[in-house]
Amino acid sequence: MLQSHLLEYEPDTVAPPQFYFYYLQNVGSARTYGIEFSGIARPTSWWNLSASVGWENGGITGGYSYGYPLANSSLESLRTWTVDLNTTIRYPLPNDYYLVGGVNWHYAQGGYEDITTIPWPTEDRLDLVFGMAKANLTVEGYVNNALNSRPPDFVYGNGAEALENGETYGLRATVKF
Repeated sequence: MLQSHLLEYEPDTVAPPQFYFYYLQNVGSARTYGIEFSGIARPTSWWNLSASVGWENGGITGGYSYGYPLANSSLESLRTWTVDLNTTIRYPLPNDYYLVGGVNWHYAQGGYEDITTIPWPTEDRLDLVFGMAKANLTVEGYVNNALNSRPPDFVYGNGAEALENGETYGLRATVKF
């Protein structure tokens, strides 16, 4: 894919610098290419499996940011490898009850934070959910991000990082109307 109007955050030169105000500016062009394989299987009427693996490469081919040339630099927020594995069940039990659950693993590797040479840390996330369902009501226990993987999701202009949410867990009830 070729992108001719690449937008990046540029500092607002009118506002006081301590406010860190930014605006989107067309800074040049980029190219990306990659490949992805995906598959879905249903071994039984109550069990689903899915998987995807992707590889992507890209870079900035021209333009300027903060007055510096960007050609041949990395394209921010572009992960080189991604893997997603998912399984869900809805197993029938007596009296119209169902055992429900799921496991989802997401892995992302490679890339750079914003337009820098700082490698983006690997993300390794595991989500789990198990419970019971009957008619329109589902009650589940869950653990999101069970591995507590917290790579930066975004790096601000002042160097501060917004991290992925850490491990969370709880009980949830869902009612379909």
